[in-house]
Amino acid sequence: MKKLFPDLWQTPREMRFGVLASHAYILDHAAGRDLIYVAENDETHSKINVMGHVDHIYMSHNHEISAGLADAKLALNTQLTGHEKMRKYFPDDLSLDLCLEAARTEMASGLVALYTPGHT
Repeated sequence: MKKLFPDLWQTPREMRFGVLASHAYILDHAAGRDLIYVAENDETHSKINVMGHVDHIYMSHNHEISAGLADAKLALNTQLTGHEKMRKYFPDDLSLDLCLEAARTEMASGLVALYTPGHT
């Protein structure tokens, strides 16, 4: 994990779709700890768990609903959080635990989620 700020870490880079390099981010805040974007690598999950419990995985893109999402949820023992309009993209055996319904939602972390089609 790369510490960017006292309360923000960047996970190791992961390749998605064979061409897209991305990172997930861990945010510590007064209400807990959250993962922004999905980390799919088992080694990354282990490193996150050493840091402590993650309360939510905040999903910002429909394409985060991938084969590795269920594994991440299980490995991190956490809740999946995203906009309610993402529900239709989930397979039958997986769903959002916390649905954001408004176009603008203030989270306990202090983050503000803004819904834009395809992204949150």
